[in-house]
Amino acid sequence: MKAESQHAMLKAGAIYIAANSLGGIAGRIIGGGLSLYFQWQQVIGFILLISVFGVVLVHVLLPKQSKRTLAAPRLNYRDLSGEMKADIGGFVEHLKDKRLRQIYLVGGLAFLVMVNQFSYIQLHLMSEPFNWGRFEVTLIFLCYLSGTLASYYSSHWIKRFGRTSIFRLSLLMMFAGSLVTLIDTSAFICIGFLMTACGFFFIHSGCNAWVARRAKSHRAKATALYLCSYYLGAALGGPLLLPFWHQWGWPGVVLGSVIVLVGLSLVMLKLMSPQSTRTRSVLVTEH
Repeated sequence: MKAESQHAMLKAGAIYIAANSLGGIAGRIIGGGLSLYFQWQQVIGFILLISVFGVVLVHVLLPKQSKRTLAAPRLNYRDLSGEMKADIGGFVEHLKDKRLRQIYLVGGLAFLVMVNQFSYIQLHLMSEPFNWGRFEVTLIFLCYLSGTLASYYSSHWIKRFGRTSIFRLSLLMMFAGSLVTLIDTSAFICIGFLMTACGFFFIHSGCNAWVARRAKSHRAKATALYLCSYYLGAALGGPLLLPFWHQWGWPGVVLGSVIVLVGLSLVMLKLMSPQSTRTRSVLVTEH
């Protein structure tokens, strides 16, 4: 029963990441379409309204709290201090775990490459010889759909073929996808981004599940640290790849991405070493 519960939890995580990718697609395309007719301030206001609607929808759909939970005793300052110490201790505990630090680094570096490639390719496609419009360049985010499928089926494929095999294949897809975009046609650029998105979301889903399994206590904090490293990678990737863009344009972005992916490969080699981890499944039960 416990194994079934763990499988359901990991599947739910995969579905969450798949839905997250669909939200990313919708946000970019809706924003790009509205930018043709409205000022950017108005577009942000419209997206804000969608976000507020989402908050209300979540509030309505979430199950109600039990009376026992609602009647929980109030915390005094001493209790609150103890809670904060426990929280900080949980974060420190996870940061001391070498394996978790490596997983955080893998997720952060992978997202650094993927999300910033999607940012810089828009500048490339808006210039000669493509001359795509503001809305047209947002359509490149439809390539996220390969990642949506990868996320949804990630737990199944990792369980079937093993974590190591899937991670290696995913990394190769990110390498190959980046290089394919150097064939400077719209078709090959789209193919390359489909490959990169697919590879990234396999890695992301696998890392997310691995963190949940690795952490024996304070699991929410372990996941929070993963998300922090994930988005920190995205934030640092823009300025990191900017000199490559200014110097060599899109081929420079690919060069910078490949350098980061080489570093990611080295971290992944340590993470996947037989001495440090099993190679069959992110699930609790092995088959």
